[in-house]
Amino acid sequence: MSVNGQPVASIALSGGYGTYDVPVSSHMLGRGLNRIELRYGYAMSPREAGIGEDDRILAVRFDTLDFGPMPVD
Repeated sequence: MSVNGQPVASIALSGGYGTYDVPVSSHMLGRGLNRIELRYGYAMSPREAGIGEDDRILAVRFDTLDFGPMPVD
């Protein structure tokens, strides 16, 4: 994952649904719009995976993306 072209994290995703927290330094953020880029090591269609007829090449499914301050312990 990168924010405004700066690498932030590399996360190994587990199968199924999961929650992943990625802290981003406020110094990496600019005023207005910021660019968040997610890259994946592999992708395939549901048809290739044997779970549907969809031919689109997909990597992940998001239920929710939340952006905001991280709680401090």
